[in-house]
Amino acid sequence: MKTSAALRSAVAGSLLLAASLAFSQDGGFYLSAATMVTIPGAYDFAIGTMTDQDDEFTATSEGTASFDIGVLGVRIAAGYRIFAFRPEVELSYRQIALDDFEYSSFSRDGVELPDAALQNLNDRIRVKAGHLVLLGAMANFWGDISTGTPVTPFLGVGAGLGQVVLDDPARRELSGDSADRESPESSASTFAFQVGAGLGFDLGAGVSLSLGYRLLGTTEASLAWNVEDSNTDDILKADILLHSIELAITAEF
Repeated sequence: MKTSAALRSAVAGSLLLAASLAFSQDGGFYLSAATMVTIPGAYDFAIGTMTDQDDEFTATSEGTASFDIGVLGVRIAAGYRIFAFRPEVELSYRQIALDDFEYSSFSRDGVELPDAALQNLNDRIRVKAGHLVLLGAMANFWGDISTGTPVTPFLGVGAGLGQVVLDDPARRELSGDSADRESPESSASTFAFQVGAGLGFDLGAGVSLSLGYRLLGTTEASLAWNVEDSNTDDILKADILLHSIELAITAEF
């Protein structure tokens, strides 16, 4: 009897939750477009080489890069509402400008720079107008929570492919060199994921505005780090984690 009562309670609770999530309409296709402000953090990176035999990465230099808040961010999405749930596909573009670039360790020809020389190298780093771009192709799943008002909270998750592009990230004098060297643009594909939440505001006629937050991350990206005119095959490895605030408009058909 206790088990049966518990089962009935669980079923009733599930039905109540489903009812609280359900919209009055059964569903429909929708299109969404958004503009985003991206808030990056400071990212640790490692620069090194890959062995030909077992693809093992050996770091020779490490450091931290930080970026400015990015105001260039857009996304478009298409999906289908099924009661309170919205599976969708999304394309996004985010760009952030490099603010600072500093080594915590640096090796040349197998010899690590001592602290004084490392500090001298960091003092000579001059950040140019470089930037990082993250392109995303994601499959998302959102859930809407009905409040009985025109304001609808939502939350969800997504996963897909991220393309990380590092464009001319720093212009610097390398220790022992008399000339400035540039890092050329490089890119890498990696797994991307996101979580998000926000509030939707019904404007009527199937149109709504929403204000949302998204946390977008990638697994470790491997980017070519060949200094211009050099013969090295260095690779930069870093994880990307971006916070975004977005304003979106959605039209349902």
